[in-house]
Amino acid sequence: MINVDQNSSLTDEYDMLKEYEISILKSKQLMELFRKINLISSFVVILIGFIGNCLITLVFIQKKFRSNSSHVYLLCLSVIDNLFLIIHLFEDTLKTYKVSLKRTSIQLIINLFFPPLPS
Repeated sequence: MINVDQNSSLTDEYDMLKEYEISILKSKQLMELFRKINLISSFVVILIGFIGNCLITLVFIQKKFRSNSSHVYLLCLSVIDNLFLIIHLFEDTLKTYKVSLKRTSIQLIINLFFPPLPS
């Protein structure tokens, strides 16, 4: 027969295990919530930046602004910033959902402009 002390001990261990499982479940839910918040906040910041850079591009593409070289540099900067924001959006989304890539976007861009020399 099981002793009363052993029975209460088993009940206590079972209760502790159950509480531990509940805390793990809550931490997983909390982590998933943080992932969603990270993805949404990144998307909002990237969207605002993309819209701002598009407006800057529309302003600096006008003929009167293209005459000054600094305006041309700012126009190029806004286009490159938009490219960066798009790449970051995809990279951040893939990281959030844990899709592994063999190469990062920076490596892909470097290989696009500076391809490796053939052996």
